[in-house]
Amino acid sequence: MYKAVIWDIDGTLIDSEPVHLFAVKKVLSYYTNKIIDENFIKGKTTRQILQSCLVDTNEIFMAKCEAKIIAEYANKISPNNIRPGILDVIKNIKANELAQCCASNGEKKVVNTNVGLSKIFTNNFRFALSNEDVASPKPSPDLFNLACRKLSVKKKDALVIEDSYTGIMASLRANIDAVLLSQDEKLRADGFYFAKDRFAYVASHIVLRRLLSRYLNIEPLEICFDYNAYGKPSVISLQNPQTVFFNMSHSHECVLYAFTLNQEIGVDVEYLKENIDYEGIAKRFFADNEYQALKQV
Repeated sequence: MYKAVIWDIDGTLIDSEPVHLFAVKKVLSYYTNKIIDENFIKGKTTRQILQSCLVDTNEIFMAKCEAKIIAEYANKISPNNIRPGILDVIKNIKANELAQCCASNGEKKVVNTNVGLSKIFTNNFRFALSNEDVASPKPSPDLFNLACRKLSVKKKDALVIEDSYTGIMASLRANIDAVLLSQDEKLRADGFYFAKDRFAYVASHIVLRRLLSRYLNIEPLEICFDYNAYGKPSVISLQNPQTVFFNMSHSHECVLYAFTLNQEIGVDVEYLKENIDYEGIAKRFFADNEYQALKQV
């Protein structure tokens, strides 16, 4: 049972990459012809981006560019960039009495700006770490090691939630369990209207990845899914030479998983409510003779 959750920020709590990309491109368009997209900046600090793009790496010039990018970002980011349902997930974790913090590769000013977007963040995170708090940012394990020390929890009792392989590499080096949801899983989770359903989807897929990893002998975060026309997931064939089939169903607070070799499987679980007015439903929707027959049962 985990005792603490360590959150990444960019792309995990906040859909910040488009804003960060806008700020970087606006500032660097005067100094480089390099193609800069979301994949290029993902998981990198602003300084790492500058070092990859600029010919002139003079410290004074780099610092000015860095300050301009951070200012552009701070002016454009807003509460509208908070990922749908994430605030409810944080409150649910708090209700289960788990400690929470965040550890980001961003600069301190950017981290403070992001955390300040919601009181849910400031009221539930014990602290927020930035790349300025450690000697080396992710993929170094320093940020997550420091987070565990400040939370006073053992690494085996902590869970990292990330959206980039840079962060996952840092958690592996720190020997801390981590979860990475693919972009399609995040989009599917965001599609649920109620927060409790989004939370159930995320939690059930975390468990699914862990169970599948035991059958496939690969890391949970490396598993890739295909989806059929009806939205049913399967592991891509390249990762599934033994042809492991699976199915899961969830209802209320229960999740059922099933696994087979070489043949499809389907399962279903339904929550049964008590004190349902069967007669009232039948009277409204059944024909009169059907309703009378039901009353005799």
